[in-house]
Formats: sequence, C-alpha cells, structure tokens
Amino acid sequence: MSLKISILCLLTLAFSVSAQTSALDEATRLYQAQKFEEAAKAFATITKSDPTNPRVFFLLGSSLYAMSRYEDAVAAFQKAISIGHNPQPMFELAKAYAQLNQRERD
Repeated sequence: MSLKISILCLLTLAFSVSAQTSALDEATRLYQAQKFEEAAKAFATITKSDPTNPRVFFLLGSSLYAMSRYEDAVAAFQKAISIGHNPQPMFELAKAYAQLNQRERD
C-alpha cells in the first residue's frame, strides 16, 4: 500500500512541476511576443505557486517596466534581488528608480 502512495505522490509532484514549467514557458512566450500585460498577469500567477523563483519575479518586473508601471516593477525587481544572486535585476531596478526620478537609493 505504501508503494502505491509513494508512486501517487511522485506522479502528482511530476505533474505539478510540469504544469509550472508549462505556465512559465507560456508566460515567457507572451513576454517575447511583447504582450506585456498578459505576460505580467501570467508571471504574477506563477509567483503565487513558486514564490522563491527569482527569474519569475525578474520577468514580472520586466513586463511591468515595459508597461511603464515602474513602482510595481520596483517591487518585483526587489523581490528577485532578495531571493536570487543575479545582478540583472539590480540594473533593471536602477532603471525603474530613474524613471521614477528616484536616483538616490540605497
């Protein structure tokens, strides 16, 4: 019985990971197609199920930035920085602050 439960758990986990990957791929396609509003919604949804993925927050911030939603982009870039170690969100965060005329930030 415990083998069946273990197999069921593994299949459920595999399906969940596959669904997240599929959602991320679709959101990324929307971003690449410059459908930023749709991409931002998709990335925001993914952040709820995968709140420790800095790439998702970076792409959310990039989508928001492309729509001139700089304050929202700042929050997404800050989250990406806090959970990841990639310098790209730092650069994008600086650009968003510049758009908000907040050039002096810590």
